[in-house]
Amino acid sequence: MRKTIGVLLGATLCWAAPLAAAPLGAPTISSSPRQVATMSDRTRGTVAKRELDIAEALLRKRLQGLGEGNQIAVLRDPLQVTLRMPASVLFDADSTHLKPNSLEELPLSAAVELLRKRYRLVGQINVYTDGIGGQIANHGLTEQRALALLAALHTTRIRPTRVAGAGLGAEAEIGPDETPEGRELNRRVELVFALPGASTR
Repeated sequence: MRKTIGVLLGATLCWAAPLAAAPLGAPTISSSPRQVATMSDRTRGTVAKRELDIAEALLRKRLQGLGEGNQIAVLRDPLQVTLRMPASVLFDADSTHLKPNSLEELPLSAAVELLRKRYRLVGQINVYTDGIGGQIANHGLTEQRALALLAALHTTRIRPTRVAGAGLGAEAEIGPDETPEGRELNRRVELVFALPGASTR
């Protein structure tokens, strides 16, 4: 059974509910997530496109120096922007502890910057692994990694209600699990950014 890490931390995030608007100490803005949630569909769509265009551009600019072949990608659809990275960027094999200085280094520092600058957006951390090791073990590993990432993000003065996380085990493969290359693709972390109310799975 899938567990949502936000529940485990006591910081449940319901995407359909109004959320807190800004990091602690941040200036107020004219259109908070609470206000966005009450907009008409047309206005909401305009706001979403503008916010996601800015988010995509910010991430691509920050990550352009990483070069090709690192498997770090910025993905876009009409409702969200996803920052996808191999789990090995943040975690050693079978470890649930973040590598040292992960928050200060790309790509995680780009995600923190995005959440600080774009107060309307909320984030969802989805952690995946390959199919080796069994379903229970895989879910446990990814849940603990999602917890570690949430705990790290909560030290950056981003409100806990703006970020949730889930360990999803071997769900949603993006590569063939029968090959080493495919399993490497499946062991990944995705940080999904959207307006409150949008699906982030």
